[in-house]
Amino acid sequence: MRWDTDVTNQDGASVAEYDVLALVAKRPAG
Repeated sequence: MRWDTDVTNQDGASVAEYDVLALVAKRPAG
């Protein structure tokens, strides 16, 4: 849950979404 802190970046929302998507993609589909 590091995207929470990175959300304060320029594109907070975009960065958060991107990080979340990457995390979800990395997470197992099980």
